[in-house]
Amino acid sequence: MCMKELNFRNWMEAFVSSENLQEAMKKTLEMRVSGDWKFEFPREATRQESIKITGNLANEKTNNGSSFFLSCYAIKERPLFGYDSLAGGDDLRITASMIYLDGKGGYSKLGERSSEYSGASPKSNYGEPLKSPFWLADWVNHVVAGFEGFGDGGDDEPEHSPSWDPASLVGV
Repeated sequence: MCMKELNFRNWMEAFVSSENLQEAMKKTLEMRVSGDWKFEFPREATRQESIKITGNLANEKTNNGSSFFLSCYAIKERPLFGYDSLAGGDDLRITASMIYLDGKGGYSKLGERSSEYSGASPKSNYGEPLKSPFWLADWVNHVVAGFEGFGDGGDDEPEHSPSWDPASLVGV
């Protein structure tokens, strides 16, 4: 049976630990987002408290050398033991960025999840960091499914959550 045909609830890695977080993210993306993935795990960017993954995705929405590009960091607040990949939690933050590469040197940013934005919906193109490998894969799937080509203007606008310093709150 192909891994993509498995129901996520029956997937043997539904509970993730620090030791298998990288593999869990890779497998969950392959299972939830259809297409041909090519992953890299840059060692210089991966530290004990964080893991970096990049991936190129080719599917029915790409042709002539175009692809979707994912760059993400999984940041562990402390070692994870028996982390629920489906439900998520506060011990893991995943920041991610999705770009469409047109194969001719052009690109379009499709979404970003980081502390730069606010927004609670796990599927918003722009918003807070994600809380599990499953949420990451679901977000990537949403962004890819919603892509209609360059210049469509249909992307939701990011909500910035600026931090205010006391001086900016004083009116004269």
